[in-house]
Amino acid sequence: MFGSKSDEIIRGYLNSASITVLGTVSAVLVTSAYAYVITAKGFRFRGAFAFFAYFTMLFSGGDAPPGTF
Repeated sequence: MFGSKSDEIIRGYLNSASITVLGTVSAVLVTSAYAYVITAKGFRFRGAFAFFAYFTMLFSGGDAPPGTF
């Protein structure tokens, strides 16, 4: 019914490693696609996408507000 503690620890490490690899690969693919769209001269909304990326960098988008932790 219950596995040994070492099996649980190994499974936890494997879960952490696989989630990290999957997240890193997907983030690199999405970022690369976004960068390609911004640099493609013929893309219709290139300026809007570039402005969106720049605008979020101005205000540290994605950071937790002070006092959260």
